[in-house]
Amino acid sequence: MVIDTGAPNGNIGQEKRTVVLQIKVGADAKDYDKVATEQALGPLELEMKKLEDTMVQLNKEMMFIRAREAAMRDTNGTVIITLTLSIDGAVC
Repeated sequence: MVIDTGAPNGNIGQEKRTVVLQIKVGADAKDYDKVATEQALGPLELEMKKLEDTMVQLNKEMMFIRAREAAMRDTNGTVIITLTLSIDGAVC
Protein backbone atom coordinates (compact mmCIF):
# COMPACT_ATOMS: atom_id res chain seq x y z
CA MET A 1 0.00 0.00 0.00
CA VAL A 2 1.33 3.42 -0.90
CA ILE A 3 0.00 6.65 0.57
CA ASP A 4 1.13 9.80 -1.22
CA THR A 5 0.65 13.05 0.67
CA GLY A 6 0.87 15.08 -2.49
CA ALA A 7 3.06 17.66 -0.73
CA PRO A 8 4.48 20.11 -3.29
CA ASN A 9 8.25 20.70 -3.42
CA GLY A 10 8.93 17.93 -0.94
CA ASN A 11 7.50 19.83 2.04
CA ILE A 12 6.83 16.63 3.90
CA GLY A 13 5.80 17.14 7.50
CA GLN A 14 4.82 20.79 7.06
CA GLU A 15 1.07 20.13 7.08
CA LYS A 16 -0.95 17.90 9.37
CA ARG A 17 -3.03 15.29 7.62
CA THR A 18 -5.41 12.72 8.95
CA VAL A 19 -5.66 9.34 7.29
CA VAL A 20 -8.50 7.00 8.16
CA LEU A 21 -8.10 3.42 7.04
CA GLN A 22 -11.02 1.05 7.41
CA ILE A 23 -10.53 -2.59 6.58
CA LYS A 24 -13.59 -4.78 6.49
CA VAL A 25 -13.54 -8.55 6.26
CA GLY A 26 -16.12 -11.29 6.06
CA ALA A 27 -19.78 -10.35 5.98
CA ASP A 28 -18.99 -6.69 6.71
CA ALA A 29 -17.01 -6.36 3.48
CA LYS A 30 -19.87 -7.46 1.25
CA ASP A 31 -21.86 -4.82 -0.66
CA TYR A 32 -25.38 -5.86 0.29
CA ASP A 33 -27.03 -3.13 -1.77
CA LYS A 34 -25.52 -4.71 -4.86
CA VAL A 35 -26.59 -8.19 -3.71
CA ALA A 36 -30.14 -6.96 -3.13
CA THR A 37 -30.42 -5.53 -6.63
CA GLU A 38 -28.81 -8.54 -8.33
CA GLN A 39 -30.97 -11.10 -6.53
CA ALA A 40 -34.11 -8.90 -6.27
CA LEU A 41 -34.25 -9.26 -2.49
CA GLY A 42 -36.67 -7.40 -0.27
CA PRO A 43 -35.62 -5.79 3.01
CA LEU A 44 -36.42 -8.85 5.12
CA GLU A 45 -34.73 -11.22 2.69
CA LEU A 46 -31.67 -8.96 2.66
CA GLU A 47 -31.45 -9.05 6.47
CA MET A 48 -31.73 -12.85 6.34
CA LYS A 49 -28.88 -12.94 3.80
CA LYS A 50 -26.73 -10.77 6.12
CA LEU A 51 -27.49 -13.07 9.05
CA GLU A 52 -26.69 -16.14 6.97
CA ASP A 53 -23.33 -14.70 5.90
CA THR A 54 -22.54 -13.78 9.49
CA MET A 55 -23.37 -17.29 10.68
CA VAL A 56 -21.21 -18.83 7.95
CA GLN A 57 -18.30 -16.62 9.05
CA LEU A 58 -18.83 -17.54 12.71
CA ASN A 59 -18.92 -21.23 11.79
CA LYS A 60 -15.61 -20.90 9.92
CA GLU A 61 -14.04 -19.16 12.91
CA MET A 62 -15.30 -21.86 15.30
CA MET A 63 -13.89 -24.62 13.09
CA PHE A 64 -10.54 -22.80 13.00
CA ILE A 65 -10.53 -22.45 16.80
CA ARG A 66 -11.38 -26.15 17.23
CA ALA A 67 -8.58 -27.18 14.89
CA ARG A 68 -6.13 -24.93 16.72
CA GLU A 69 -7.28 -26.31 20.07
CA ALA A 70 -6.78 -29.89 18.83
CA ALA A 71 -3.28 -29.02 17.63
CA MET A 72 -2.45 -27.49 21.01
CA ARG A 73 -3.85 -30.52 22.80
CA ASP A 74 -1.65 -32.81 20.69
CA THR A 75 1.36 -30.60 21.37
CA ASN A 76 0.70 -30.63 25.12
CA GLY A 77 0.41 -34.44 25.06
CA THR A 78 3.75 -34.71 23.30
CA VAL A 79 5.38 -32.37 25.83
CA ILE A 80 4.05 -34.44 28.76
CA ILE A 81 5.33 -37.68 27.22
CA THR A 82 8.75 -36.12 26.53
CA LEU A 83 8.93 -34.71 30.06
CA THR A 84 7.96 -38.09 31.58
CA LEU A 85 10.61 -39.90 29.54
CA SER A 86 13.22 -37.29 30.48
CA ILE A 87 12.46 -37.69 34.19
CA ASP A 88 12.54 -41.49 33.85
CA GLY A 89 15.91 -41.24 32.14
CA ALA A 90 17.31 -38.92 34.81
CA VAL A 91 16.07 -41.08 37.71
CA CYS A 92 17.24 -44.41 36.30
